[in-house]
Amino acid sequence: MKSQGFSTAGFEESIWVRPADATYEHEIIMSTHIDDNLMECESLATLEKFKKTFLTRFDGTDDKDVTTYLGCEVVLDRTNLTLHLLQSAYAERVLKLYGMWEANPA
Repeated sequence: MKSQGFSTAGFEESIWVRPADATYEHEIIMSTHIDDNLMECESLATLEKFKKTFLTRFDGTDDKDVTTYLGCEVVLDRTNLTLHLLQSAYAERVLKLYGMWEANPA
């Protein structure tokens, strides 16, 4: 990532930031976890240009709008400019795994 102009975001080594420059006109932010990546940019054209270059260097697919990431449901509301990460499916899997799904919380 460093060879592509990215640096980590503070102490968080899975978040990478690439400042705007002559190659990409807008800042690009990327979250990485093993073989899952999320990319964000205020310009769709800049993001598409970066993704095309990225996918020529690394094997991968462009799944467009994300609906799940690292076990979380991703709910994006473009109208209100909000994004929510929901862990209800993850919590359900954990409870079922340990036989607690039918437990009475009272």
